[in-house]
Amino acid sequence: MQPAVANAIMAMAAKRRMSLGRATRAAGSRLNASPIARVARSHHGRGYRATVRRILVTGMSGTGKSTALAELALRGFRVVETDEPGWKQLCDGEWMWREDRIAELLAADGDRTLYVSGCVPNQGRFYDRFDAVVLLSAPARVILSRIANRTTNDFGKSRIERAQILSDLESTEPRLRATCTHEIDTTRPVGDVVDELIAVGLSG
Repeated sequence: MQPAVANAIMAMAAKRRMSLGRATRAAGSRLNASPIARVARSHHGRGYRATVRRILVTGMSGTGKSTALAELALRGFRVVETDEPGWKQLCDGEWMWREDRIAELLAADGDRTLYVSGCVPNQGRFYDRFDAVVLLSAPARVILSRIANRTTNDFGKSRIERAQILSDLESTEPRLRATCTHEIDTTRPVGDVVDELIAVGLSG
């Protein structure tokens, strides 16, 4: 992702940044599985039904977006990974969300929190339709190790692609950080990361 594209993300997210602000990360990190489970059981036992919350999970390649969404799906949440076919299209050399499909997805209601993952130049156009924008992050050495060992995605295997990933960490991740509402360090066990994503989905 080029610096100009990163600037576009930041500009499109300005409205969302002003309305949401940055959530206090320390409070979120103190949440654990037990309180989350109690809240979920309490809501279920009372026949609780709320307007669906929509959470964007974003971050650089190798930060664990796909892994987190797979675990959320196993726990019964609705997930959409926009790297899957049909959600993006190539525009002027950049992969962008298909805005008609994303708009339709976010307009639909439901009875479970929806988690959407992606990192594309035009995602900022939709920030005001998400209840939270969560940045997953990890140190460069961790990201490069994960990418070298993963078998589900070939991106990052070449020297040129690894150089691009490091460049994106320097130029794009700070802009994502400036426009997110929460940030989660994914060097922790995946279960802890997912517990915190669930806490974000339950809050508010």
